[in-house]
Amino acid sequence: MAAILAAIVTLIPNYELRLLLFGTVKLKIVAIVYFALEFLFFAIGNRPAAVSYFAVVLFGMAFTYALRSGMDWSTLFQKKQKSPQK
Repeated sequence: MAAILAAIVTLIPNYELRLLLFGTVKLKIVAIVYFALEFLFFAIGNRPAAVSYFAVVLFGMAFTYALRSGMDWSTLFQKKQKSPQK
């Protein structure tokens, strides 16, 4: 969830949401609050999980930046076809 939210915020940070109690809020503010609260809860209970959560958020942002610049990291996970042996 964190990587997906980080990717969406990287693509459209100024998108506005209408929240019932808060009115119109930018998506990047909602994401910052969400990331901060999740990181705080992980840091209190499980510090290695907090570090990995931070890494997941950074990976989501880095993947989106790379994709926007034309570099597709998903090709690293595709199987390469073997050439027929004679």
